[in-house]
Amino acid sequence: MRMLATLPGGPSAPARSRRVAPLGGDPLLKCPPERLLAFVGFAEELEVAANRSASKARRLVPTIDVVSAIAGVVVPWAVLVFAGVGVFAQAGLIVVMGTAIAHAMFVGHNANHGALFPSARANQLAASLTSGVIATNAACRNRHNRWHHTVPDAESLAADLRLRVLRLSPLHQHRAYHRWQHWYIWFILPVYIGVAFSADVSFVVLERDGTRTVESRPIRTTISLIFQKLMWPALLLGPALLLHTLLGVAVATAGVLAVAGVLFAVGSAVGHLVDTSAPVDVAAMRLACPSLSRADARAARIVLTTSDTMPTSRAISWFVGWGQNHHLAHHLWPRRSPYDLPALSDAVAAACAWRGVRRPVQQTLHGALGAHFRFLKELSMP
Repeated sequence: MRMLATLPGGPSAPARSRRVAPLGGDPLLKCPPERLLAFVGFAEELEVAANRSASKARRLVPTIDVVSAIAGVVVPWAVLVFAGVGVFAQAGLIVVMGTAIAHAMFVGHNANHGALFPSARANQLAASLTSGVIATNAACRNRHNRWHHTVPDAESLAADLRLRVLRLSPLHQHRAYHRWQHWYIWFILPVYIGVAFSADVSFVVLERDGTRTVESRPIRTTISLIFQKLMWPALLLGPALLLHTLLGVAVATAGVLAVAGVLFAVGSAVGHLVDTSAPVDVAAMRLACPSLSRADARAARIVLTTSDTMPTSRAISWFVGWGQNHHLAHHLWPRRSPYDLPALSDAVAAACAWRGVRRPVQQTLHGALGAHFRFLKELSMP
């Protein structure tokens, strides 16, 4: 009997036809019980491999990464605001600054996981200084760490990214405009940062995270979060508005956020929203194969729903915070240092190869974008 995927704690999924199943089919169909047996003992084997790759306490390297990420935002901003450069130079600086903001948000993502520094306070400070350009670290931890990393698939990433005009899961209701989502997404991504910013304001001020009400917090904490929210916009926009026209600042800001939105959203999406991913319920997997422990089923789910992107590219690794392109290892060990993820990814690859399990990998950028396009196109159909 075919098992329908459901979100833990959520309503049962409606029956769906094969046409709306994620590309590649339901992993439970690709991995019947006899194939799922390959994952028995998988989690224990991965932990042994992780223990062999002992994490090293690093302070200098992440400090350099945080400082360089902040400098990448501040230096082009200073030239734009205080130097009289030409139009083409301004356009180039806008692209550089947008790219730097996306990079800073990836560095902040690692800090929000507590993975950059041994000290929790140092991680919190680093997150406030980097991802704080767009989002407060408390909102990131609530939305991303607690939700997406609990259910690491397209369904939870859809909630994390807040792109509600897209159908990113077969469990989402299909609407007429979804037929063209694989085309209009490229016009939505430039405004993604605005979507993330508004969701963050809702979290800080209204104490809501999408449709969920978050735990009430002391007024002192709310004031601190509002300060974090206003710090970067005030520092970046204040001097610019004093020295330049409102129209000029608005155009430059829109350009910077458009570049940052495209790069950060695509960098986040290709880890799950590709044609090798599908929502899989851990309980359904254990029902199909009772020999699986819960830890084995969770590890299997991550392997089936997560894709690495250009894992051998050092440039891509640097841009996404030294490890986000090793996305499978990141979801297996989210609190491990990003500098350890390449070695851990090799250990996962060896374990999968020994067990005959296919590990989704996008080896090229155009391959990752193509897989993302095919994923959206498949889910555009009713």
